[in-house]
Amino acid sequence: MHRRSLSFALACALAILVLAAIAQRRPASSTSQNRAIAVTARLNTNDIIQQSAIRVARMGIKSDGADAVARDPAGEAYLIMNMEFDSEANRKAYAVAGAPVFASADRYADAFVPVSDASALAPQIDKVPGLVRIAIADRVAAPPAPKPGNKASRGEPEPIVRGGLSGLTGKGVIIAIVDSGLDFRNKDFIRYEDGKPVSRLLYLWDTTSGDFDAGRGGSRAPIRYPNGASVGTVYTRDQLTQDLRGASSVIGNRDLNGHGTSCAGIAAGNGNNLKRNIGVAPNADIIGIRIGGTASGGLDFAWTLNAACEWLDQVAGSTPLVVSCSFGGHAGPHDGTSIEEQHLSSRFTDQTRSRALCVAAGNEGNERIHAEVTLGSSSKPAELKWKSGPGASLSLIFSTSDMSTVRFRPAPGVILPKLKASVNPHTRQASVPIPITGVGEGSMQIFTSGEQPVQCDAYISGGAFDTSCSTFSKLVGKPGTAAGAITIGSYDWNDRFEHKDGPVVVSPEGKPMIIGGLSSYSSVGPSRDPNITKPDLVAPGQFYSAPAPLDETDGMRDASGNYQIFNGTSAATPYTAGVIALMFERKPGLTYGDIRNLLRRSLSSDAYTGSAPNPRWGYGKLDLAAVRRLLAAIE
Repeated sequence: MHRRSLSFALACALAILVLAAIAQRRPASSTSQNRAIAVTARLNTNDIIQQSAIRVARMGIKSDGADAVARDPAGEAYLIMNMEFDSEANRKAYAVAGAPVFASADRYADAFVPVSDASALAPQIDKVPGLVRIAIADRVAAPPAPKPGNKASRGEPEPIVRGGLSGLTGKGVIIAIVDSGLDFRNKDFIRYEDGKPVSRLLYLWDTTSGDFDAGRGGSRAPIRYPNGASVGTVYTRDQLTQDLRGASSVIGNRDLNGHGTSCAGIAAGNGNNLKRNIGVAPNADIIGIRIGGTASGGLDFAWTLNAACEWLDQVAGSTPLVVSCSFGGHAGPHDGTSIEEQHLSSRFTDQTRSRALCVAAGNEGNERIHAEVTLGSSSKPAELKWKSGPGASLSLIFSTSDMSTVRFRPAPGVILPKLKASVNPHTRQASVPIPITGVGEGSMQIFTSGEQPVQCDAYISGGAFDTSCSTFSKLVGKPGTAAGAITIGSYDWNDRFEHKDGPVVVSPEGKPMIIGGLSSYSSVGPSRDPNITKPDLVAPGQFYSAPAPLDETDGMRDASGNYQIFNGTSAATPYTAGVIALMFERKPGLTYGDIRNLLRRSLSSDAYTGSAPNPRWGYGKLDLAAVRRLLAAIE
């Protein structure tokens, strides 16, 4: 071999060895992990439907996935699609046969999309005339109850409304409890005529029950799956009363969790078991809607909320109606502009007469689920740090619709997918969903090359942000940020409970309660919409002795076994619903705007609330003095 050829061969071999050494030193995925990544496209209708269908097909409908999934008795799975149109006329003209509508109002509609046909239907839906945007409904749950401790409070229990007030008891008003169910067999929901029990429930719609389709009794539900099967079973007052008078209950317990039963008791229990535990409006009629079937509190049928409100409006007719919802979630823009919330708000406007909607603010006031950062340049980026569990995800909402200057730089070990953004047509703000792969600590830098500052609100599901970026603000969940909802936080009014083993003192997280102070867990505002005050008000939230299901044994019971300890914004919400029932009894024709204005003018301010309105207390405190002023102000 010639020397020149040998030298060339040695040079090539040396080059290969050097490249191999470099490659060995550098992790194979570091290029994709550490470089700045841009948003590549905008999410469209086709993307949203198909990606949700893929997630459901991969994870199964019994998973803990983010998407709400309905399943008919034959086993067909459906995505729940929320739609917004540019006009009511175009909403009424919608005609995609394979994805039928089951609830609608104004410019909004909810429809079933079969998972098995999603790929074929998505392009059809994308071309629907006048369709502004869609969203796939997400899963929600009843807020986890704050854990009681055993430290004494710093004050005597505060008086609250019990058994009505000023001669008003809720008579002639309906309170609807949309929740985990309601055990109609508890005596607090029964009255007696000639010594015989009569159910106080006008209806009990159990969305989880297959009794009607199986021929086991009950009535057809107000909505059906595309194959004609009933979405649950409705039991009428006559059917419930007949069951109460039988030798044994055939219908049985319709609340495996106990959450809904306690909510109903706070609003309207008649104290038949123990008069000191009587509710706010004991003579109100009750409608129970069960939207969850598990003892854990999962509310897998919360997607029926707008359909439930549509049905409630029909069956209530001219009778005043208050709807109480003690549940929520943190998907969406946190400003009331989600399609589901706007759909709700179109049903509850200031001009709506004899109707009101109460929603819990949430119990996440001390959880690090929100972060807020300002994007700087590439040399001064904002940084999000978190710790996550399996299936966690981020939702990033930006103060701009132009994502062309925004870049994402993940830390080593954090893998980002191709990023797509959607732009809210009402706020012109972009949002970017990001699934988190892996478990444990992670971080990401975000920066902008533009001249204008960009704000970013980040929410995490299935994890918590680091203290370096988390903020305890903008924590009110959906549907609580709806403009059409009266959203309620919780304050501490009592720390004593007559336990079956003797009186006890209770407190959240083992810390002494401050009677009259904001509950430590109460989710605070503001809304991301600066023009809307959230929460609207704060009401007594802990602790109650509230009715419990006869068969459920998880709660801390009193000596009678019929009541359990109960607290949270979940408790403050039905309390407020009961107060509004008293308002409607005094003047049934009040508009929703009347209700709001009367509340705002009557709420209390004190050393705990400070100057109101504010993001912690809304317009103020619904204490006993406020309720007295409120009822006195109604002419």
